Amino acid sequence: MSKSLRVLILGVVVAAMIYGAALTLALTRNLGSAMAIVVVIVGALLLPAALLIVRRRLWNPLTELERGIQRVAEGDLSVQVPVVRDDELGRVTTHFNQMTRVLRDRAEEQGRFAAAGELLPQRPRPRVLSVQHRRNHHRRAARS
Repeated sequence: MSKSLRVLILGVVVAAMIYGAALTLALTRNLGSAMAIVVVIVGALLLPAALLIVRRRLWNPLTELERGIQRVAEGDLSVQVPVVRDDELGRVTTHFNQMTRVLRDRAEEQGRFAAAGELLPQRPRPRVLSVQHRRNHHRRAARS
């Protein structure tokens, strides 16, 4: 796990703990002290800030990656998802882009082979008779 992701997780946990402490203080009705008021204010400010950071660093890149996956599932192999960060999610996105590039190259190569195959002169295929056709042929020959 990268350092930036560890810091992000730690920030979310600390913000949630402060918010939880503030909520506990609010429920116990012991908000008279200055410390309780500070905890409530800090918790109320840190949790939305932490959620905003999580949204920018995780939610948005995951949404872009999901859109790219959906387009590939629909058959669009030209999609490339922007790599925003150099962390685990950035590496997954890089691998996704490499995968789609390989799939696109292979599809183009198959198309070239198919086109080349159409340009080659077609040889007649040997006739393969079914078992039933052979039986009928042998019965007619035996009757004659």
